[in-house]
Amino acid sequence: MNAWPGDAYVDILGLDAYQTAYSNFDASVANVVNHALSLAEEKGKLFAITETGLSNNNPGHYKYFYNEHWWTEKLYPLLSGKKVSYAMVWRNDGYPTDGQFPEYYNAFPGSYSTEDFLVFAGKNDILLEDDLGNMYE
Repeated sequence: MNAWPGDAYVDILGLDAYQTAYSNFDASVANVVNHALSLAEEKGKLFAITETGLSNNNPGHYKYFYNEHWWTEKLYPLLSGKKVSYAMVWRNDGYPTDGQFPEYYNAFPGSYSTEDFLVFAGKNDILLEDDLGNMYE
């Protein structure tokens, strides 16, 4: 690993994994995640998917990628049964009225993947922030 700063400087080994219209999320991302998980375990480090999302979860975007079951058919199998500390879905940004193509990586009320996201979020082994209680008391 050419850029590894040394075990003493690394707490979490993470990677970004986005679904795009041009990627094979199932095979390529699963291989990278499995390799990173093995490396993290070998080094005694936590593993996280530091950024992920369905790019772009917005039919108005020119890079729009449609998969209404992405949460349960793509992301969930990537996480389920693995030692993933967390997976952070990237932000939604922009407004259709500002003349720009907004970027939506997460479900939102009215998006085509909202229903599937709710199924994903309801799974017993998926925790969202509200499930954690007050961590700072």
